[in-house]
Amino acid sequence: TWYSLDGGVNFLFSGLTGTINQTEWDKFGEGDLTITFYANDSAGNIGSAGVLIYKDINIPQIIINTPLANEFFGSTAPNFDISIIEPNLHSSWYTLDGGLTNITFIGLTGTINQTEWNNVGEGAITITFYANDTTGNIGHADVTIYKDSIDPQIVINAPLHEENFGTIAPNFDIAITELNLDSTWYNIEGGLNITFSGLTGTINQTEWEKIGDGGFYITFYANDSAGNIGSTWVLIVKDTSIPQITIYTPLENGFFGINAPDFNIDIEESNLNS
Repeated sequence: TWYSLDGGVNFLFSGLTGTINQTEWDKFGEGDLTITFYANDSAGNIGSAGVLIYKDINIPQIIINTPLANEFFGSTAPNFDISIIEPNLHSSWYTLDGGLTNITFIGLTGTINQTEWNNVGEGAITITFYANDTTGNIGHADVTIYKDSIDPQIVINAPLHEENFGTIAPNFDIAITELNLDSTWYNIEGGLNITFSGLTGTINQTEWEKIGDGGFYITFYANDSAGNIGSTWVLIVKDTSIPQITIYTPLENGFFGINAPDFNIDIEESNLNS
């Protein structure tokens, strides 16, 4: 008995089981090949049978289209889109925890398992995608993204709660706790959003002039790279009316002697200071 690979060198063997010669196998690249087995009898009759098999020595190639490297996501698990170059794909899976938990999937698109996403903490997360073929070759690719599910925290240092201001728009001073700050803005009583950079500035004078006298809210907002939005407000008072004073005594053109006169007045001013 003997065999050959694609009509090449004949290899003798005895018995009914064995392993194809490794050196001969190594000579063949990726693709189809036929193994033909032969047997002859004492009379010289030769029988043969062939089997067509496929040699696959290349690992699957994975390309991660999304999510992008260093992209930010919030509490909702991200979608994914990958490409797999492998004619004999068998299965595919991914992990968020270095292989402790593997999530199998079918196709090339999907959403990261929400439960697994909830289990990982804030910060950098490496998602590793795997694919194997029918011969057991395994390929992988990974991408590092960031999870940020915490809203920015804002503290308003100025203006103070119920502080009074006149015709000139007040300054503001805030503090923001957020590692991945994206943008900041404010509005007056839910009006036009005014974007700003930094932590200090002056309320837009044009918007200030649109507001009449009285108490109203200025709300400051901040969002981060993952789209989380934090906000806080402060109630202040605008008072552009001057105090009105009525003098009851002393009377106009009144005469007084060595003793200083008494006086009696009335002041119309809801936010009297001094």
